Amino acid sequence: MPDSEISTDDGSEVAEDETLLERVIALRDIIPPTTRSYIASKIETTTSWLSSGLLLGGKTLFVVSTSALFLGVPWALAFADEQQMIEMEKEMKMREMGGEVGSMLIDHPHSYAGTITDIFGPASYPKFVDSSGSERPAWHTRGQTGVVI
Repeated sequence: MPDSEISTDDGSEVAEDETLLERVIALRDIIPPTTRSYIASKIETTTSWLSSGLLLGGKTLFVVSTSALFLGVPWALAFADEQQMIEMEKEMKMREMGGEVGSMLIDHPHSYAGTITDIFGPASYPKFVDSSGSERPAWHTRGQTGVVI
């Protein structure tokens, strides 16, 4: 039976072996043929647009991801190597500076004694003040009463 014709079944005879799919197909007679063709064309157009959009999106995603892999990974590796080289140079400079200070202290300990104090600051230990007001290092105060400053 073609789509453009309306079925001539009166519907009073219900076949007992009729499937659900056959019943759904029979419902097409409710919608007029012109409306059915209009709806079918709109569904085809929408499906076509959606299909082409997804295809274009997939191709774009492929191009972007492969470009990121081909360009980004080597750049990231080169950047990491550069950072490692910079850190190694800093470490070598620090060792050279430490070697110079150490050799100066060994060669002339009295003339460079102020340099260590300038670098590290004066030594500061907790002090203990007893009731008479005398100060001494806090580790020499076992069992005495006073204030640690």
